[in-house]
Amino acid sequence: MTLKHQTSSQKGTAIMFAASLAHTRYPFAPPARRFSPGGRTKNRVLGTQLAEPGFNPAITPDIRRLLELSWAAGFADGEACITIAKTQLKDRTKPTYRLVLTLNQNHAGSLTRFAEAVGVRPRLYKVRRTLSMNRDAYVLNICDQHAVRVLKSLLPFLERKAPEAEIALMAYDEGRFNVHPGSKGHPPHIWKIREFFYLKLQRMK
Repeated sequence: MTLKHQTSSQKGTAIMFAASLAHTRYPFAPPARRFSPGGRTKNRVLGTQLAEPGFNPAITPDIRRLLELSWAAGFADGEACITIAKTQLKDRTKPTYRLVLTLNQNHAGSLTRFAEAVGVRPRLYKVRRTLSMNRDAYVLNICDQHAVRVLKSLLPFLERKAPEAEIALMAYDEGRFNVHPGSKGHPPHIWKIREFFYLKLQRMK
């Protein structure tokens, strides 16, 4: 039987089946719509009222988190900058090294979604607008132990940025970025390790 000769009820069933498949494959798609004989539409999936647009009962919270992490990794592959920031303060003889993950974007919603996907607070800083900018730009900075946690969670999904993420994590561990040595300071070899990774990560850009 062709679609032309099907009844309204049969057409609605076929459309709902196709929509349910689309939702399984694309969990963030718009909600499926069932056509009633009277021509009106209802936001229902197989007779169940949708809790929210794009809701799919087959997508568990764990699966949705993995989907969001994979999206965040793709976003980071294209937009993120993984660096070791080096700062020399006037009252210190040695520089300060910090691991920083930076994302600069003119779409604040994408940065907010990224922050929520990786489990950090979406603290966005607005870039001062210049004459050459047609849109407002925003920056999301994730530093130190928070950057380590985010990079570890994204690493299984990263492609282009995976080598930089691995070097950054190695630098944080071997350079003891999270250790405060007190008044004696770090031994000389720690400063050499930090400087080595600082320069290595720069050369990977």
